[in-house]
Amino acid sequence: QARDVTVTAVGAALAVNLLIFLVLMLGYEFFSRALPSVYRGRSIHKPNQDDRSTISSSQSDRHISLPPSKLPFGWVVPIMKVSWSQLLKTSGLDAYMFIR
Repeated sequence: QARDVTVTAVGAALAVNLLIFLVLMLGYEFFSRALPSVYRGRSIHKPNQDDRSTISSSQSDRHISLPPSKLPFGWVVPIMKVSWSQLLKTSGLDAYMFIR
């Protein structure tokens, strides 16, 4: 026998998912600031000038530089402004198709 889903059940599922989303986003904000070498490794560990000669231009250009922000969730607006062509250039076709 089939039962319909109640409005209360949908509201409870929405509330639980919203709580999980907030915990994950706040965790990301905290850990990205506490462990910058993990979350912004390419921008922190840049190769010196001697090492750049061994890196091809296609490898050295495969990074999107975002302006640092002291505000919580200050990375959201710059991420939304990244163009599709820049995303394709830096991430490759597989990631481009997955995100698109």
